[in-house]
Amino acid sequence: MIFLNKNKLSIKKICILGLITALLITVSLTTTLFWKGKYVVQFTNGLYILFCLTIPGIGMLIVGVVYGSMIDSIANSFSTIPITIFINVLIFLIIKISNKTFVQHILALFCCVLVFLYIPYQWYVNWNGLSSDERYGLLISELIVDAIQLLVSFIIFEFMFLTLTKTKLIIKIQKQY
Repeated sequence: MIFLNKNKLSIKKICILGLITALLITVSLTTTLFWKGKYVVQFTNGLYILFCLTIPGIGMLIVGVVYGSMIDSIANSFSTIPITIFINVLIFLIIKISNKTFVQHILALFCCVLVFLYIPYQWYVNWNGLSSDERYGLLISELIVDAIQLLVSFIIFEFMFLTLTKTKLIIKIQKQY
């Protein structure tokens, strides 16, 4: 029922969603090459938010679940897969529910802020057995990493959104899809 177009399964839409998933994974892998340490920084949240605003329907929900879980699996961060899926689903739902009522820039900024949901999850799930000094040290590190991720993701969203809007390409993409 997701991709039904006049009672026909649209292979074109499935292929587009597959290409978007591959693009998000490739960009995520490229950005993680520049980041050293045990933290995974996904600058692709800005792209994911842009695609959720641009692509109609619920296909981006599937893309968010697939690309988020694959990146966490590749990064050997299996414990963060549930929170990554939760955040991507939440981003999708917030955008689809409130797309018509809020300005897209404010909506994108709010969705970028959702990256801070990793902190309580890490605190209670992954850092539970550590001493309080270690936990607070990791907390500060995670706050810095998430702030960088928020800033870069929002800049990427703004750059891409303004480029697509200025060239009126966003309207063509929405009509074609």
